[in-house]
Amino acid sequence: MTYKKSLTAIALLIAQLFSGITAARADTTSDAIRRNSQYASVQQAVYQLVAESYDVDNDATIEAPAMKLGTGLGTSDGGVIPDTSSAPKSDGFSGTLGYCVWDNGTLTSSTGRLAGSTAAGSVSLAVISYGLDNVFQTTCADLAQGVVRGDDYAFWMTT
Repeated sequence: MTYKKSLTAIALLIAQLFSGITAARADTTSDAIRRNSQYASVQQAVYQLVAESYDVDNDATIEAPAMKLGTGLGTSDGGVIPDTSSAPKSDGFSGTLGYCVWDNGTLTSSTGRLAGSTAAGSVSLAVISYGLDNVFQTTCADLAQGVVRGDDYAFWMTT
């Protein structure tokens, strides 16, 4: 009888162990699916915004569409993709995409854009997806320096 109880206890322990592994694996798979959705949405948004870009201020430097600005929209120093753009505004899990755009060139004061630079290779636009924590940790100022913080994902284009 004691032998059967020991086998039952061992079987129960093994079953609990495997169910924990299965649950952890399911979370990891779900995280990977969300990450892949982030990557695809962010890159698609950047490519579309590049296609919609033009020289707004006639300084021979192409600018991307202006940011939609407002409290709680995007990063602390940026905005979101404007409603007039056909670029995706969120990732596949309804996470809002942050958007930063700079007015590079000799004239750098157009509305809805951050003051840019005349230096070649300056970031001209960036799209950010907050990570699994649902918080933007990366700012436009970070991206201008090529820095991405926390679990955010960003994709950018330079002049």
